[in-house]
Amino acid sequence: MKRNMKKIAAVLLTAAFAVSSLTACSNKKKDKKEDDKKSQNLYTAEEVKDIEVMKVGDETIHMDTALIYLIMSYRQYTVTEENINALPDVCKPQALSSLRETYSIYKAAMDSGITPSEEDEQQAQNYANVFIQGCSDVLDKCGISHETVYEEYRKQMIVEKFKNDEKNALGQSLTEKYQKEFGNKRFFKVYAVIFPTVEVGDDGMPKTGTDGNYVYVSEADKKTAKENAEKAREEIIGGADVEEVIEKYGVGNYSDQTTSYEGYSSDNGGKDTLEKLKNGEATEVSENKVGYIFYVMMNENDTDTRDYYIQYLASNDVDVQYEEMEAKWKNTIQIDEKGDMIGTAWDDIDMNKFGKAMIGLGVVGNEGDTTTQK
Repeated sequence: MKRNMKKIAAVLLTAAFAVSSLTACSNKKKDKKEDDKKSQNLYTAEEVKDIEVMKVGDETIHMDTALIYLIMSYRQYTVTEENINALPDVCKPQALSSLRETYSIYKAAMDSGITPSEEDEQQAQNYANVFIQGCSDVLDKCGISHETVYEEYRKQMIVEKFKNDEKNALGQSLTEKYQKEFGNKRFFKVYAVIFPTVEVGDDGMPKTGTDGNYVYVSEADKKTAKENAEKAREEIIGGADVEEVIEKYGVGNYSDQTTSYEGYSSDNGGKDTLEKLKNGEATEVSENKVGYIFYVMMNENDTDTRDYYIQYLASNDVDVQYEEMEAKWKNTIQIDEKGDMIGTAWDDIDMNKFGKAMIGLGVVGNEGDTTTQK
């Protein structure tokens, strides 16, 4: 067996030398093609590793990393010959902003002691593979290694995991806070039935005069409104459907369902009465600034509304407090947009050549690119 393998190897070597001698005469043409290919490249692998572009905190960003963010930025647009000269004004600042944000929050994430799971690592790898597959030619022209792409996607994975974990933790904390405050309160849903005593415009809003005050109907019409309100109330507590009654009396545009809870303070003229109502019962008719009103209890213990209200309050607070948290993370690294740049490497990128490479290689123009983490 070993003797046979040696014979096979010898034959292959002989064939290789034969091919080499046969193609020796065309090496100049091959060399010319390689030279042409190199001339089309923006950078070599050695250059992008060596060229320093900027500082982000204690990190020195080299050209290969900066170009990855530039490619990501370009992939969000349709690049054409018509806009190729205008896009750098948008994409270059966008790339730098994304890079700075990623590195700032990445630092905060690492300072927190975050530990990605194997699933997280695999997800970053998958995103990186999609990016590499779609941009392999451009990456080659920029001299960017796959390892550098993997590292940047890993950073972005950690950033997104950190942001998501912190936001979820904040949401849970706020939900628990509002659960303690409102979890034992009784929420109820009522129908506010209104018979207006003010003139109403086509938009359904009360009319106002030149003095800014409401324009009221005549005393006769006001009396009729009160009488109709009393009749409607009697029909409803007698078992008639609320919506059918308000349509019958033509006050559907002014009446609507609303919610409240025990202990809520508002100027509704019947708060205490509302809390004592059972389903189907109604408050007495009372008068406010715009008409005669009474409330019909639709659900005296509305747990769905209570749970929704708790989630609503927590969600609103999460959005506000999370923005404050993210601002603090970004401020862990002081940014000097001009002073952080190293030399003129970033400004010296041949953006016309870069844009044409992106067009020619067909890796742009796909709206809604999903290969980036951000």
